[in-house]
Amino acid sequence: MGALIGFCLALAARLVAAVDRPLLWIGERSALGEAGLPYPPGFAAFGLTPRALALVSAPRLKDAVWAAEEAAASRALALAVLEVRGNPALLSLDGTRRLHLRARKAGTPLLLLRQSAEPQATAAPLRLAIRAGPALTVPDLPTHRRLIGAPTFCLEVEKNRAGPPLRLDIAWSRHDRLFFPAKRTASGEPLSRPHPAETAHRPDHARTGGARLAL
Repeated sequence: MGALIGFCLALAARLVAAVDRPLLWIGERSALGEAGLPYPPGFAAFGLTPRALALVSAPRLKDAVWAAEEAAASRALALAVLEVRGNPALLSLDGTRRLHLRARKAGTPLLLLRQSAEPQATAAPLRLAIRAGPALTVPDLPTHRRLIGAPTFCLEVEKNRAGPPLRLDIAWSRHDRLFFPAKRTASGEPLSRPHPAETAHRPDHARTGGARLAL
């Protein structure tokens, strides 16, 4: 969900979300509690101001869907996002058709974010699977290995009425407000990869932990 939220923020910046034409983020309260809320201080990393976000936390799913239908029909938004968990019946083929028709008539971009969902038939003309891509070096400072470059995304187009499925590795430039192809390091290896932990201020490696209980 972190990668999905970052991708949505980049799209909102691409669509020039602002105070008078905001990004409207709608979610059922339990869904927002599961993945966390958008982090306003981090908006600058995507070229946005926190004041460009309007948040709707609905107590029930049907309230969130109603808010999304109203938002889809509005021409005052740069982007509307509806965040839900799983595959609720309210957002099957009929539910998504209502959202799509309203958004298409108003010309309002509308995204449906699904947490832990399975692919299903919907009226959406485009379905994407997005995950975080490996970190890249800073283009002008490739030898500084501790510096992290632009946010990257591995994007799979699973459904597209305008063309065949495909896979893209893209990065986001907050200064230019553009996506661009994510290029790997000169060695061909991603900057982020597993490393053994180093010991600090002691002569021996840390002992392997025993059984743990996750709460």
